[in-house]
Amino acid sequence: MPERLASLTRQKQLIEEHLRWLDAEIANESPATILKSNTPAAIEPTPAAAFETVSTSNAAATPSQMAEEDLEALTERLISQYAHVSTRREIDPRLGLVLFFGGLLGIMGLALFLIYWFGYR
Repeated sequence: MPERLASLTRQKQLIEEHLRWLDAEIANESPATILKSNTPAAIEPTPAAAFETVSTSNAAATPSQMAEEDLEALTERLISQYAHVSTRREIDPRLGLVLFFGGLLGIMGLALFLIYWFGYR
């Protein structure tokens, strides 16, 4: 039983460290921080010692507190950053249905032709 208790305690500590890391990442990615940086930063692993100094007192500004220009600039930046994702086109589902039913009718036509050719001729 002491091994299980030690394992559970260690898991709890790991979860707490992960939650502190998530708080730090959320603070780094707040709208105010995004507007200040012009290039996307690469995600680097944070040492465990850095989690001890993270505080949640630096809450991100809500959209109502931000200036309208800042929101428009953020919107334009996000749209330009992810524009390539929306331009990717896949096969139209209607085309897939037309091809499926066309193939089905072709197979049925072939079956009828074979029945006529070998059965009634």
